Amino acid sequence: MCEVALQHEGKIDGFCKAYWDDLKDDFLSPLDWQKIRTVQTFLAPFQEATLYCQGHNATIDFVLFTMDVLIRHLEGALSEFKADKELCSRIQSSWETLDKYYSKTDDSPLYAAGIILNPDFRTKYIQSNWKASWQKKAISNVRELWRSYRDSNLGAMPSYEAEASPETRESQYPHSTGSREA
Repeated sequence: MCEVALQHEGKIDGFCKAYWDDLKDDFLSPLDWQKIRTVQTFLAPFQEATLYCQGHNATIDFVLFTMDVLIRHLEGALSEFKADKELCSRIQSSWETLDKYYSKTDDSPLYAAGIILNPDFRTKYIQSNWKASWQKKAISNVRELWRSYRDSNLGAMPSYEAEASPETRESQYPHSTGSREA
């Protein structure tokens, strides 16, 4: 919404000036426009993170990575905007919300396992980006997860036949023709 408003700033200003008598209490001042620019700049990494973690290419290892990126962004924003108490209060609230969801990743070792199994990250990422107390717990939990699978008797993995092409495969969903196009 900020982006659209900024794209049409001149038109919005012109409209407000044309209807000044009716809009004088809701007119956007130059300071208001600056605040919109600041909010847009602050929110840009969240938009990028959302796009990065959506779709069929998103993987579990990028969840914690993306959260780490956003935490660093919030830390920098608190420092950058320390003079703006109102914005800092909102940034702090954002941080608390992100922290609430970040702490939920402790409930499963799969998030840390995803990072460790990603050749671009491995344990080096955890050691470089996480507090020592978090590192030990995460790596220990992943080791325990690995042991639970190592010691299980899974037997030979079944072989799978090549999947039918999308045109000939029956849909698993009701009322579907097998095509995603309308």
